[in-house]
Amino acid sequence: MINKYRFINKLNKRIELKDVYHKSDIFRIEKAINLSKFLFNEIYPKRTINSIYLDNHLFHSLTDSFDGNCSRKKTRIRWYGNSMTPTPSTLEIKRKQGFISWKETSKNSHIVDPSAINWSNFITKKNKHEFFNYESENLLPKSLVSYNRRYFASFDRKIRITIDNELKF
Repeated sequence: MINKYRFINKLNKRIELKDVYHKSDIFRIEKAINLSKFLFNEIYPKRTINSIYLDNHLFHSLTDSFDGNCSRKKTRIRWYGNSMTPTPSTLEIKRKQGFISWKETSKNSHIVDPSAINWSNFITKKNKHEFFNYESENLLPKSLVSYNRRYFASFDRKIRITIDNELKF
């Protein structure tokens, strides 16, 4: 079968568990990470993650997520930082099957311009023919989400912990 999406990078499957904590718990969580026998280290500097989520007019991806469907996917365009100038971004399709998740990515396939006042000027494809065409899948930008993230990895890099806060949408 031919892969019609032609993604540059298919990332390995991983087990992904998420939980929500109160902001007042952050000190206790960071202390537990620092004292863990897995010897976690911060592997990236704290950074802002921005994502434009694409969905159809019936919001199937959002509904699948809210309903807790064990088999689902979401399409997003992601970039890092707070720049208000045009910035390279990555198209991602994230798939989930129970606790197992994986991503197909096309790194730097788009340019986002955070200073734009409408979606058509906000997102520009670098190559209109080479990558996944979300418009042909009837997907349109539906939401913009930003948050700050800290990344920690165990000494053997097999376990990763992320702490997200200051969510904006």
